[in-house]
Amino acid sequence: MLVRTAKHIYVLGDVHGEFKLLAELLAKLKSLHPEDDVIVLQCGDFGFWFYEDQKDALTKAIPEGVEVFACPGNHENWDYLDTFGYDPTEIVPGVWYMPFGTVLQLNNLNVLFVGKADSVDKDYRIPGYTWWPQEIPTFTDMDNVDDVTVPIRLVISHTCPNSISLGGHYKSAHLDPTRTALDYIWDKFRPSAWCCGHFHEFTREYIRDRSMSFVKLAAIQPIDKKTKNLFYKKVNPANLHPRRYS
Repeated sequence: MLVRTAKHIYVLGDVHGEFKLLAELLAKLKSLHPEDDVIVLQCGDFGFWFYEDQKDALTKAIPEGVEVFACPGNHENWDYLDTFGYDPTEIVPGVWYMPFGTVLQLNNLNVLFVGKADSVDKDYRIPGYTWWPQEIPTFTDMDNVDDVTVPIRLVISHTCPNSISLGGHYKSAHLDPTRTALDYIWDKFRPSAWCCGHFHEFTREYIRDRSMSFVKLAAIQPIDKKTKNLFYKKVNPANLHPRRYS
């Protein structure tokens, strides 16, 4: 289990390999906290394709004193990611790939990463080149989750459990088996907060019977764009214990 402490923690939606936009955002966050470390928890579709020019761009995007912990989404190169097994892996300095069922202990609170989701556009993609079947959780993935024995306060995923309403606009996502796997995680850990991406819109709801806040984040955008469709948000770890989130 990775262990970190940081005064400033953010959650971030889909990046899709837009590493220039990521560089702008991380530079802004670091400028807000020049004397302190900053940690970013990213909610999938990070852009784990990694042609050499992309890897170079990602390396340049990470300021000193910033670490990004990213769960995978559906639009990733899964043949590449599978080479790392279930070990959290530092892809470039300051960027960690967090496989399904891995935990980050952050300020003495445990964060569970459970990326993956079904691609609704897979019929238009090329198997083994722009789409991989490993995007759906496997029995081995779920065994890795069952090996987690610590209490979980925050879950970072790509899509959301069936317990969270999607609305009619996302009818195809209702059939995603990943969401059923996340239902199991929802019930097993009963976290204080849950954040996901995937749907490219910001919504927030409070699950009263769980005393839990659920946040969906939009995809990354230029930082100077004025929008209410938030793609990143600061987390106050103190509000994760007991069951609160701000």
